[in-house]
Order: sequence, then structure tokens, then C-alpha cells
Amino acid sequence: MIIALRGAALAAILAAILAATSAPLAAQSRTVQVGPVTSVETCTYFQNREGAVAAYADHWFAGFAASWRSWWVKDCQDRFVTFRASLAAALASTGRLKIGSGGYSVSVSLSNLNEGGPAPDAGPVGEDGYSISRSWASVGVDLLVRDRGGSVIYGAPFVKKIETGYDIQTGNERSWGTNTGPAMMAEMQSEVALAIARVVTFKIDPLVVTGVDGTDIALNYGSPILKIGDLVSVEGANGLRGLRYKVVSTGSNSAVAEVEGDNATGAVRPGAPVRFIESDSDEASGRRLRRVPLP
Repeated sequence: MIIALRGAALAAILAAILAATSAPLAAQSRTVQVGPVTSVETCTYFQNREGAVAAYADHWFAGFAASWRSWWVKDCQDRFVTFRASLAAALASTGRLKIGSGGYSVSVSLSNLNEGGPAPDAGPVGEDGYSISRSWASVGVDLLVRDRGGSVIYGAPFVKKIETGYDIQTGNERSWGTNTGPAMMAEMQSEVALAIARVVTFKIDPLVVTGVDGTDIALNYGSPILKIGDLVSVEGANGLRGLRYKVVSTGSNSAVAEVEGDNATGAVRPGAPVRFIESDSDEASGRRLRRVPLP
């Protein structure tokens, strides 16, 4: 028996079939479980360094370098429970991923912690001179993403850095500062978690151009994954070099970035893939403006 279907009836049946078959797969593909977070070194490795014993972390202790080591040790002994919570929150904040089992899983290994601490003395300067000294904490991150069958489908090693202290001196003024251990721990957790969330989310649902207005572009992600001042790169028309853009405004699900320098942007179209540039990467400190021969 042949049944003829026309117009709205056929469209309704096709829509129902697609909804029944594709919706569960789409939901599953965007589900992420935060797996184990481990440390290459033992949890006590950083507690005793440079001949000093770190006081054990508690809410009444507000030291600097010693407290930073101590809070790291405390979270390591707790199997990085606070870091796993930060990572789950960062992944969920994208608005594109659901936290749960049955889809992808993310596991992280941390290593080579450099505590940073206060910045060294910037040194004397002349009446019209200035000097700047900064200190940085860093940690190595090895990221693995697995599918629901347990197979590794993506891996990425990177180093994340945060500023822990500064010393700025001019002829007549001096400014310096450093963070407490809990503040450094919270910032490091947040920055590492957001970096991982960007890698994972952009692999599942890529960062792309959604609109073009002159030398500005609209992006399909917003805060907190993208922040004002972040750099992104859009591949040039010839594939030789990317056009750099700086994020100038962000919303909950979108952002606007403007091109850096006097670069031709006519070849950029909606749908163009975009690559995020981490602020502490070597690429972020590279040359941004193209040299132009003078007449």
C-alpha cells in the first residue's frame, strides 16, 4: 500500500523522525564528565622548598609564598576537589555543555608548579627613568579528552601562568604588591579551568565568526570564556597569516572583536573559524602589526 503525503503532513513526520533520532545523539555529544585531576609530583613535594617549611593552609593564615605552597598541598591531598569544582563550573559556564556522565570525559595531570612569590626589587632608577619587575607562578597541565568508550580523542599539554607580584619604580614613586596564598590559588584554579574549558568546548562546538561589520567581527561565545582584551586569530584569505582581533565587548553568548592594525579584512566572512590565543602564550607576545614600506 502506498500512502501519499503532501505539504505540512510530510514535513511534520520528517521533523518527528529527525527529533527522535538526532536529539539524543546531540545531547550525548555535548555531555562532559570531569574525570580525575592528579599531580605528577607527590602532594608533599612542594611543602618543603628552599629550606623553608610551609605553614599548613587554614582560613586564618594569610602569608605569601609559604601559604601558596600550602594551599596547593591541601587541595592535592583532597584530590583537587576544589579544582575539579572550578573546572566543572568553567565547562558549564560556556552554555554549550552539560556536566554529567555518558559523553566525553576530561582528565587532567598537573606538574612543575612554580610558586612565584613577591617580585624582586626593580632596582634604582634615574630622575627620568623607570624600572619594572614582575614575578609569575606557573603550572604544567596535561589534558586528555576521552569519548564515552574511553578512547583518547584529544590531548594537549600547556603551561598556565599568573602574575603573583610586581615592583614598579620611577624617579620619585614606587609601587609594589603581591597576592596572598589563597588568592593565588583561586586565580590559578580559575585560569587553568577556563583554559581547559576553552580547549574542550571549542573542539566540540568551534569558535567562529557570526557577523562582520567593517573591521569588527561578532563571535559565537561570550563571557566568561571570552574576556575583554583577549586575542583571537582569523585565518587570512591566503592561509599564510592570521588576522588578529582583540575582544572589545562581551555578552553572555556573544562577543565583538576589532582587528589590530591597518589590515584588510574584506575576506573575512561569517562562519570563518577562529583560534583563541592564550594571554600567557608566546604567540600573544609576538609581533602584531604588519610592517608597511614607506613611500
